[in-house]
Amino acid sequence: MDTKLEVVKLLSKAAGLKESEVSEILEVPPSPELGDFALPCFKLAAKLKKAPQIIAKEISGKIKSGELIKEVKATGPYVNIFVNQSQIAENLIFNVLAKAGRFGEQSKNNQNVMIEFCHANTHKAFHIGHLRNIVLGESFSRVMEFNGFNVLRVNYQGDIGPHVAKCLWAYQKYHNDEVPKKDRGVWLGKIYAEGAKHHADSEEVQKEVAELTQKLYAGKDKKLMLLWKKTRGWSIEEFEKLYKELDVTFKEFYFESQVEAAGKKIALDMLKKGSATRDQGAIVVDLKKYDLGVCVILATDGHPLYTTKELGLAQKKLAKYNLDKSIHVVGQEQELFFKQMFKIYELLGWPIGKISHHLSYGLVMLPEGKMSSRLGEVVIYHDLAEKVKSKALEEVKKRNLNLSAAKQKLIADKVAIAALKFGMLKQSPDKTIIFDWERALEFEGDTGPYLQYAFVRARKIMQKAGKMPNKASFSLLQQPAEIALVKNIALFPEVVKKAGREYAPNAVANYAFELANTFSSFYETCPVISAESDGLKNMRLKLVQAFAQTLRNALYLLGIEEVEVM
Repeated sequence: MDTKLEVVKLLSKAAGLKESEVSEILEVPPSPELGDFALPCFKLAAKLKKAPQIIAKEISGKIKSGELIKEVKATGPYVNIFVNQSQIAENLIFNVLAKAGRFGEQSKNNQNVMIEFCHANTHKAFHIGHLRNIVLGESFSRVMEFNGFNVLRVNYQGDIGPHVAKCLWAYQKYHNDEVPKKDRGVWLGKIYAEGAKHHADSEEVQKEVAELTQKLYAGKDKKLMLLWKKTRGWSIEEFEKLYKELDVTFKEFYFESQVEAAGKKIALDMLKKGSATRDQGAIVVDLKKYDLGVCVILATDGHPLYTTKELGLAQKKLAKYNLDKSIHVVGQEQELFFKQMFKIYELLGWPIGKISHHLSYGLVMLPEGKMSSRLGEVVIYHDLAEKVKSKALEEVKKRNLNLSAAKQKLIADKVAIAALKFGMLKQSPDKTIIFDWERALEFEGDTGPYLQYAFVRARKIMQKAGKMPNKASFSLLQQPAEIALVKNIALFPEVVKKAGREYAPNAVANYAFELANTFSSFYETCPVISAESDGLKNMRLKLVQAFAQTLRNALYLLGIEEVEVM
């Protein structure tokens, strides 16, 4: 039974309103003394043509206490509803344990949503800014799946263009025929940074890189194209290892080299049809009347730009998929770019224009300031992950001397990835992150390891209990910490819906932290194995079991794996 839904039904019937009208304004009071739910009647005054205080009194008078409702009273303009906690708890716990891994899921809605994320370019380093992107994209994909959508995860990567030319220029100039024995993609990113520095400092290098870029697009220099394909493969090989480590899979991989020709054709067609014009040799679309400036869709020299390739990509997607939503997880510095592209899709009559959304996120900053992959001032994911794993292994070894080295490493790796992921997800996407990896690895506070530790504590209680009871009486539910835990568990489905509706996986991260905190209070004040009676023990065991399942589901949405010990 969904308690909130049942309360909404009772209130809507009493007020003579639609359920949606009541659900929209129903609140959870800040204090238990004010009830479990509260209906503010201010917004109903105009519709019902009565003072809010009178409306509250009339509604409260029509609802009788019973199995669900313990008490209803009017407090000024509010209707305060107190529910029967023991009955609610029993229904909730049964629901959680019956649905298990599907608790919090919504019914399938038969809508296809494409979520495009990661976007790591070949020939460049995968840094912690990319980490925020891939972690955010995967978590949001899972949230949308829980909200009933059919999710198509796609990855659009830059594998051709000036950045590749800078890398290959440096490779040919200073590292020709070198082949690293391992981590070749990481090594290639450092070669890119080397080339970018020379490019920034020398006009001669800039000319040479421009010539190399032209040759890449022309595709006729066989030696260059062989080098391009070989080094491109190194990057992709490195990315594949990273996807596996972060537990991310994609339905499709799109590359700029696959769509640049199609995008160029679209730009030329737009020019021919008059929806684009020439400006100093470049092809542009005038979007000033939409307050979006002028968008260049093909360079003066005929080279494709990001906008050109984006047109080709959109056409490719439309040809294969029937989409209801198309979501781009990209940094907030590209907001104008996406506004322009979505408007151009609309002007072309493409349906993808109306269903596209830019899930914008802020920068990941170092304590000393903004990172720049162009100058090599980045925290490379590979280096950061190794550092965090090493520190996690130290902590796991201290606490688990009896485990094998292999088991210690397995647990440490999961703890490290949890630290990295939660550190990227706990902030609202639009906020800048100042990433402190040592703080992210702590076992206390709002960190991934803290959530894993809460799960381990619950698991230990259940293991110590042995066989779990089949039934339990929740009429024994009395302690504030027990009631608080029940209430927090009950919030999970609403949190999942909010995270999907508001494009905010951080809602799940913050909820998981609050849930773990609530369990910690329960753990400290409500003995389970040594409870005063078998009845109380059984009830608390079921509550621990429901907590563990709910936290497991929240961790899944965050892409965090549970661990057996810490």
